[in-house]
Amino acid sequence: MTSIQKIEGWLIKQGYTLHFGRTDQVNRDPNVVTITSTLSRKPKIYSLLHECGHVILYNSSDYLKKYKSVDIGDNQDQRHAKSLIFRYKKLAEEMEAWNEGYKLAQKLGIKISKVAYDTYAAPWIHSYIRAVADTKESYHKWKSSEHKQKPKKKR
Repeated sequence: MTSIQKIEGWLIKQGYTLHFGRTDQVNRDPNVVTITSTLSRKPKIYSLLHECGHVILYNSSDYLKKYKSVDIGDNQDQRHAKSLIFRYKKLAEEMEAWNEGYKLAQKLGIKISKVAYDTYAAPWIHSYIRAVADTKESYHKWKSSEHKQKPKKKR
């Protein structure tokens, strides 16, 4: 069984389906995790683990208590998505999702390098920090191609 098959099996047990498309995201209604189809094998696994980290957080009993501001900004109030508390909590949630994804890999017996995983996550986290700092734009712009593409390396 491949790593992706192991993760997909875990997702199915959580009530989610896995799709391959043009972006990486979790949609909670319906329960679908989408991963960019054009990624190579390791980045696909890392991104999938990160999105599973979100599923773990969403399914935790204290998600709404811990991330109420994120839930409001993502689902109910676009104006709230411009607030600093929303941005702080969204950044915390994204970072925690990366950590939960790595823990899931360990739980499923998927051997990945922590250094390689963190190295892959680092530019994404940097892009979240840049988006948090841009208080002129709504967080929802993070989902645009401008913020979802892997940051280019400096030459």
